[in-house]
Amino acid sequence: MHRTLILLLAILACATAADDTATLASSQDALLGAQIASFGKTTWVNREQAPVTTGRILVVEAWATWCGPCRESIPMLGAIQANNADRVTVIGVTSEDRDTVQPFVALMKPDYAIAIDPALYSAIIGSENRVPTAVVTDATGTILYRGHPAKLGIVLPEIVSGTWSVTKSRRLNATEHALEQAMAAARAGIQGQDGVRDGAIDDIERAALGVLAVVPGHPFAMRIALGARQHRGDRQAYRKLVVDIPDASVTTALVITIGNDLLADQDIAYRQPDQALRLAQAAWKRNPADVTARKAYATVLAGIGRPALARQVIGDLTLDGSIGDAGLRDYMSTMAAAQAYADAVGK
Repeated sequence: MHRTLILLLAILACATAADDTATLASSQDALLGAQIASFGKTTWVNREQAPVTTGRILVVEAWATWCGPCRESIPMLGAIQANNADRVTVIGVTSEDRDTVQPFVALMKPDYAIAIDPALYSAIIGSENRVPTAVVTDATGTILYRGHPAKLGIVLPEIVSGTWSVTKSRRLNATEHALEQAMAAARAGIQGQDGVRDGAIDDIERAALGVLAVVPGHPFAMRIALGARQHRGDRQAYRKLVVDIPDASVTTALVITIGNDLLADQDIAYRQPDQALRLAQAAWKRNPADVTARKAYATVLAGIGRPALARQVIGDLTLDGSIGDAGLRDYMSTMAAAQAYADAVGK
């Protein structure tokens, strides 16, 4: 998709009003640096005993059975637990009663601990009452992140590696707030039929770069910044932004967000298959046990016409059910097309 269109669609999709983002940014800072509450009064739903929490990084999501986005985060949280089983404990905490929670858990089968703890649930969601909300602690129980679970793919690798801090969380909240404000201002112009004012795209790019200064691999900010540079036709700056992403900052979420654009942008001049491959390799090497990273790497390999290596990377995922029948058909279709491409160009 053309990045100018992506940029405008992202602006329109930015539904949070500018004054609300200030409240949200402030509230997300509320628990940072505090110790997470103990689990002494917790009822465990799908575990006979409490999971190990002492000396481990904790990912605790406040969720509810009625919450649609909570359902969507279940596979991601399960993958986080599986990919970091030696150092991370994932817990989903709700305030609902067992008669409500137990059938939901039996249906959804989350691969991590589910708990009933109204006090902890209330502490995590805070006065703004946003569900789902997640907190992440270090191994001492100090809360280093509070926010939407969708950002766990950004912050958790740094918490695991020891490069994240309370200060960094606050900086991320502040810079994301600035980006929301810039996009809200542009959105107001679009919805008011005045169009995007002169300099609005530049303001958005500056704000996105502010986020990237905190998290160089931030998927949404990266896509917005790239969109702004393509909007003004600056191919050199566009490529430099991608080339300058350090391997240590690459996440699977980043590969999924911009990888396809780097491979197949409608404007051929902006395609960067070499960088798509580098980013995919970096994400996979960062956590070889991450099934999603392996799939993303295989997809990029298929996209550049290397289906044999893509099959090798996928390896035994088809045997243990990690892809599933529908996913397997999609991958095989992609690789068949890649093989046809490879044959056509003589690779």
